[in-house]
Amino acid sequence: MKLFDWLIGYKPAPKGADRQSTATLRNDLLAINRKTAPFIVRDGKPEGVDLVAEWKIVDARWYELFAKAGLQKVFKVLMKFDPSNCEVRVVDQECPRLR
Repeated sequence: MKLFDWLIGYKPAPKGADRQSTATLRNDLLAINRKTAPFIVRDGKPEGVDLVAEWKIVDARWYELFAKAGLQKVFKVLMKFDPSNCEVRVVDQECPRLR
């Protein structure tokens, strides 16, 4: 671990973990989608990234549950693959509040 890794949020894979190709990782992340989940992993082309994971806050099935829970802030996760370093760079982006 380098001196400032904690500051920039760098966390290496555990020792002995197999590295996946970018295509395999992308497919595996997209494969976690299911109709019953309150989130979605989708293509991130509109945001200029590879993938986006976000809550289904506008889905009628989940809106009431999120509102009852008093949800004030919502984040989406922007993911960019760095194949040369076998890494995924991630940034959380705050979205507008629920009304």
